[in-house]
Amino acid sequence: MQVMDAAKCMRAGIESIPELKLLGDPRACILSFASANKQLNIFAVADVMQDTHGWKVERQHRPDSIHLSVMPPHAKVRLVLVTHARDRLSHRRLTERDGTREQIAEQFVVDLKASVEVVKANPALADKGSAAMYGNAAAIPSDAVVEDFLVSFMDHVYRADAAATTSTSTSTTSSSTTASTSE
Repeated sequence: MQVMDAAKCMRAGIESIPELKLLGDPRACILSFASANKQLNIFAVADVMQDTHGWKVERQHRPDSIHLSVMPPHAKVRLVLVTHARDRLSHRRLTERDGTREQIAEQFVVDLKASVEVVKANPALADKGSAAMYGNAAAIPSDAVVEDFLVSFMDHVYRADAAATTSTSTSTTSSSTTASTSE
């Protein structure tokens, strides 16, 4: 039940942000949401969530959106240390009694709101990071072109003989260099 409560908290948080719209009517712990207007790049929001706040969210197309599965870690409670200028000046060691407890799902909502504000204030973020990559991939008119590229790329990256070929050519090069210097 804790995971479902965390999902409800995150859902309510997403719905409270006017620039976002929840996709579908999630009844479980999978959420997907998009920008409610074209001025806010949802992929840039995902980049800020990851780069600034450490949240790993998945990006989707058609429509451009963020997708996440609410898991048991989202339902946990964490200790948040509260610091004041006097604490930093005295270098006093902070302990649990100095902190407050908050649900991680609630922090997701706080970070999401902050990320939306960052992207609204910096629209150029849509041209950077994965926001630019996802935006360009979505602009390709034919799925076949994207599919051909991805198959070719993945084949090249994960080819079993690629590592063997690299290591063989390296040792062959080393042998030839050694042979020519010894003559």
